[in-house]
Amino acid sequence: MYYVEALAAPHTVNTLPPETFDAYRDHGSPAVRIHEAMAAAPGQLARLAEAGIDLDAVTRDLEEEGVAKFAASHAAVLAGIDAKPERWSRTPAAEPGALQVRPPFHSAPG
Repeated sequence: MYYVEALAAPHTVNTLPPETFDAYRDHGSPAVRIHEAMAAAPGQLARLAEAGIDLDAVTRDLEEEGVAKFAASHAAVLAGIDAKPERWSRTPAAEPGALQVRPPFHSAPG
């Protein structure tokens, strides 16, 4: 929740994995908090360094994880697009090159 709330600001876009969005919708408290966070940031960053936390390494790990999630979503979208032509078939009786749409599968009533 924290990083979602800390980055909320006017005229910004924040992309979230679906599970994070669901968690925020259930437990978040929308408000603009970035100004307070910006004022506190220098001291917090200094304390992290003093504690031996490598911010560059943490940032790199988070970026790699985020890119991997977006890449997986992108691959899923492309796979869905690639699967669409399977719903199309050539119509032998129609003019050459004509396509016929097969309706999506629906289970039988009852």
